[in-house]
Amino acid sequence: MKLSPISLAMVPFLSVFSASAAVYQVVELGELTDARSSFAAGLNDHGHAVLTASDLYNYPVDLDSIDFDSDSVKNLFTEEQLAEVRQGILTADTLNILRNYLANTAGNYTTQPFGNIISYYASHGLLQRATLRDAELQATNTEYLFNINNAGIAVGVASAPFAPELFTPTEPPSDEDDDEDGENGDDEADEDESEEEVEFDERTVWVPSGAFQSGLIWQQGQSTELQPPYQLYGGYSIAADINENNQVVGAVSIDLPESAIEAIENDCTGAGSPVALCHFQRGRSGIFRTQNTLAELNNRQTLVTFPNGYEERAALWQVSETGDAELVTTYGFLGEMNSGEMYQYTEENMPTIRYYSRAHAVNDAGIVVGESMYSDSSRVREFTVPVSPTETERRNFIYVAPHATIFNESEVLPVVDPEEWLTSAATGINNDAVVVGYAVKNINSGLRRKMFVYDMNASEVSFPEDFFDSANTVPRAINDHGKIVGQTEAIIASTRRSRAFLYDLAEGNFVDLNTYLPCDSGMTVIDATAINNNNQIMATAVTRVQRKNSLGEPVLNDEGEPVFDDVARAIKLSPIANGDISDCGVDNEQEYSRKGASGTLASFFTLLMIAGFRLRKRFF
Repeated sequence: MKLSPISLAMVPFLSVFSASAAVYQVVELGELTDARSSFAAGLNDHGHAVLTASDLYNYPVDLDSIDFDSDSVKNLFTEEQLAEVRQGILTADTLNILRNYLANTAGNYTTQPFGNIISYYASHGLLQRATLRDAELQATNTEYLFNINNAGIAVGVASAPFAPELFTPTEPPSDEDDDEDGENGDDEADEDESEEEVEFDERTVWVPSGAFQSGLIWQQGQSTELQPPYQLYGGYSIAADINENNQVVGAVSIDLPESAIEAIENDCTGAGSPVALCHFQRGRSGIFRTQNTLAELNNRQTLVTFPNGYEERAALWQVSETGDAELVTTYGFLGEMNSGEMYQYTEENMPTIRYYSRAHAVNDAGIVVGESMYSDSSRVREFTVPVSPTETERRNFIYVAPHATIFNESEVLPVVDPEEWLTSAATGINNDAVVVGYAVKNINSGLRRKMFVYDMNASEVSFPEDFFDSANTVPRAINDHGKIVGQTEAIIASTRRSRAFLYDLAEGNFVDLNTYLPCDSGMTVIDATAINNNNQIMATAVTRVQRKNSLGEPVLNDEGEPVFDDVARAIKLSPIANGDISDCGVDNEQEYSRKGASGTLASFFTLLMIAGFRLRKRFF
């Protein structure tokens, strides 16, 4: 099928598709009243869904935590605005100013931490806020739901919520001492000054509660945190997927190096900041990290980092009938040339390789897929590394990179050839043991992600053709009918554009989901994250809606007419019985699908670049 060229006249920066389809109908998930944008996540066979949202309306600003006497705050407002805000009177403009202020000062924890991502459960056209850890609805953390099973149990991850506490420091942070000493060239003056007792004022500090990051299960309004086996200084867990036997998979912390423990104990004494806040800051900033490894990607130095320096392993929990979750097992990693063993450098000053594993999906047989660290000591490359703020030196490093992994009981199995692909990850598996994921290689002078399909029964891996050779294609999910959904690219006016795709494994059809929509849908689907066994699809689309201000009120122009915006919306696509691709009354000029290897470039793609769109997976 061919489509006409794109018209950009109506929607700046947004390509509107000019031919559509009636294979799928758009099902609204409910009215989004708390936030501007929503993004698709998971879907079960009953059509119940989970999604995330960002850019909250009526953000709950704690005015008591803001110093309205400071010049940095006063300069944000007019005199009239400042007088009103001091009295607790907020308009759309002043609330927007305060939101931006909190977002820009979120790292100092003397003002309210800024959390701007929440989750929803959608059922029968109604949206229900799914509160994971933010019991007070203060929006000081971020909360994601990723998937949901037929029993209505959803899984996700949330960072720690914060609450204000009064705190009196007894000493400044060590880096502040160093800076002051460095500016003072008089050693005697420094010595005399250090002998003086310095008094610090009591101040309000926002302190986190619990682990800095927790995987959770959520059901009927109740959430339960998944506990890691190693919880010193909090630890962390991630919940990514759940099957119909109520098995949950993700990742957990299992250990922490002694050097990291020593650094934490030296830094987090409670003198400069509350101990819980110090632990959180170390965890989020990566100061817990005692070592990094280098992956050879495209012959360039690439840093592979690990949360907190904790040892991380893929994990599986079992949810009981009472709603409790028990950690059943943790899994290993591919290791040195798929042996499951660690490689240790024999040279001096070489880093310890930090092997890890992480689960992304599980089928009903309990077969888990994800990624883990692989190394090959026979592949050595020399890189320039910093050894001080002003010095570098050349060092040899072996090839180390995450690769797609299958965790089947005690087995840890590879999927793609690491000699051909630089890095990879498995993202989904169905009940026929067909695994999907992506692998990365250099194509046309750039690193590109390409979709793979691995049939465990036949031990065969294939790479289906997408719209063009260097298109980035990432599958998100596969159902038991062999239908795969995800995100791909096409070229529009010499620019790469993102599009949701549907791939039929049996037929070999790779299609743009937009060609399956009704002509009047008014939506451009840019990603698809889930497909159930009724072939319903969860997707994120760009659509035009009336603009609302920070209070959630409709915005009008000077003539009193509505102002419209292009925003992201999570939607559900349901198959139309006996539906077929519609002719929307335009000339067809470009192909959108490939069957087998016979297709050509599909170029009619749309994307609105929305800040913060990629909500989901890095936590992953």
